[in-house]
Amino acid sequence: MSHNPEPSKFLASIGGYTGSSYSVRWEGGWLIYESYGYGYEKEDELRYHPAFDEWERFWDAIDGINLWTWEDRYENPDMMDGTNWSVELVWGDQQIKSYGSNAYPPKFKQFCAAVSGLLQGRTFQ
Repeated sequence: MSHNPEPSKFLASIGGYTGSSYSVRWEGGWLIYESYGYGYEKEDELRYHPAFDEWERFWDAIDGINLWTWEDRYENPDMMDGTNWSVELVWGDQQIKSYGSNAYPPKFKQFCAAVSGLLQGRTFQ
């Protein structure tokens, strides 16, 4: 890895009003992980400071799923309620901002697994 493993920006969220939801953001050198229950009621907040090798594994996974080439939006117009997700990452000279509503890019589950791995196995799905 040729540069700082920490991102300039990291925002990711997934969930819906009628189920569990999760969000992760990079703030002040920490990943802030929040989990929510029904109706977006906050249940938990944890702070992580991933080690260099954890970041390295995460970025390798991100490159492996071609996250940097995802579309801006993925939507299923036939479903109103359900799961929404978003991701906004800036790392070095690479950046992505993508959103979905009941529709997903290829290898989305691998993205969720990579985020979970960066959070020491916390749920992100």
